[in-house]
Amino acid sequence: MKQLLVFGLGLTLFSGMAVGDDFKRERGRDNDAAKDANEGKPAPELQVTNWINTESPLKLSDLKGKVVIIDFWGVW
Repeated sequence: MKQLLVFGLGLTLFSGMAVGDDFKRERGRDNDAAKDANEGKPAPELQVTNWINTESPLKLSDLKGKVVIIDFWGVW
């Protein structure tokens, strides 16, 4: 029983170290999504016809000078 416990703990420790090493390597890579970000540039015009709390379609340019919070979410 003691041997099984030692083996299980060793296997768990080894697995954790292997996963941690992969995580470190992934973090060090350049993030392509961040390179494509438009930080500091105007937001692109949105093509949305169904806005909450309004009956007529809005353009993002109609909201110029106002704080706009866009909440993207999904269920995968």
